[in-house]
Amino acid sequence: MIADGAPVRDEPMKGAVLTRLAKFAQVEVLDEDQVLVRGALTRFVQIRFVESNKAETVGWVYAGYLEPYFNPFRRDVVKVRNATVNPN
Repeated sequence: MIADGAPVRDEPMKGAVLTRLAKFAQVEVLDEDQVLVRGALTRFVQIRFVESNKAETVGWVYAGYLEPYFNPFRRDVVKVRNATVNPN
């Protein structure tokens, strides 16, 4: 997420706001759709967002707010006995 407070709606570009995403939030992309907005096709993405308290939100967000996330670090390089349960 590259913007702070991006709205997640139950339908692309309309409908109720389910939540607002904080900057740097990580989401899972489920689907994509294009909607006609002011005469131009605009891309929206259906996402799944899991908050720190395990509450899950599924909704639509404008694709311009998102960018790919690449984790440059390999997994399980160093074993930690008491690793943090939630990596977020």
